[in-house]
Amino acid sequence: MKYSLKEAFVKLYIELMPCYTKFYNLYLVQVKARSKRLKALTKHKTLAIQSFPLLFGILFWSCTEPFDDVKKVSTESRIVVESFISDVDNFSVRLTETTDFPSTEDIPAISGAEVYIINDLEDTVSLTENTDGKYESSEVGVVDRSYKLRLVIGAKTYESPFVKLLAPVTIDDLYIKQDPDQDDEYFAFACIEDDANSSDFYVWFYDTYKKDGTGQIDENKTDISFNVFNDRLFNGFSSCLQDSLTPQVNNLAFESIDTFLVLQQYHVDKDASIFWAKMALQTQFVGGPFDVPPSPIVGNVRNIENQNDYLLGYFMVAGKDVDTVIVPTIE
Repeated sequence: MKYSLKEAFVKLYIELMPCYTKFYNLYLVQVKARSKRLKALTKHKTLAIQSFPLLFGILFWSCTEPFDDVKKVSTESRIVVESFISDVDNFSVRLTETTDFPSTEDIPAISGAEVYIINDLEDTVSLTENTDGKYESSEVGVVDRSYKLRLVIGAKTYESPFVKLLAPVTIDDLYIKQDPDQDDEYFAFACIEDDANSSDFYVWFYDTYKKDGTGQIDENKTDISFNVFNDRLFNGFSSCLQDSLTPQVNNLAFESIDTFLVLQQYHVDKDASIFWAKMALQTQFVGGPFDVPPSPIVGNVRNIENQNDYLLGYFMVAGKDVDTVIVPTIE
């Protein structure tokens, strides 16, 4: 078979680069298929074709460097706060520090801090460190009371603003529907009692638990995720809507064993909704060229003497309701 000078040069060039054989095969097929049109190419298109050897040369030299490991990125460590105050759970605050990336070390806990929960009546609860970095008390939140977090870490004091504990919104029903196009996937929907007289915001944390070989729940096989939404499309409804409007937990793919879906619904204020929406953008909607670039998400706990000194994480106060549904075994 005869090749033009251009094709022969490309062929010889590619044969020197085994790691790009696939690129050459694709190119050669395209050249043969369009051989009659090559003569009619404009000067710029011809120049683009002539640039292929240079492109492959750059790719070739770039693949000769061995890839050893991801370089560790060291930055100043930041304090991370995780706290959920509700009307059903005991007060709990977890304090940790960020680490370099990548890291195989355990997340460092912050011990020895002074941790307080204060309500709008100036009642103060001091939390006790029961495990490294986890501070707890036996108190629970009261609906319509406002709470703030105060942390004393070393010589610095951090506080959140007061956040009102909104009344929990009842989950009327949590149900599962099989995807008509995918036999091994299900959609989960939740029907809730929403107040028509207010704009409401919700954060859903949902866990999936699977049974082990003995029929017991295997808590080591837990999938935890979250959704953020508001009542703009279903304001005031207290019963199930059509599936297109009923709040959807997520598109869940289950294995062929019984699975328990546990939904925790938090009735939050707008600020908390915005924080968790930003968190979702950086942790759930990833993988495409137009994704939001990762960056620190500013929470609501700051140094009382320097508002630019903020902690990562969030102090969330919310009414809470929980429901559970069993996903049927796939036949």
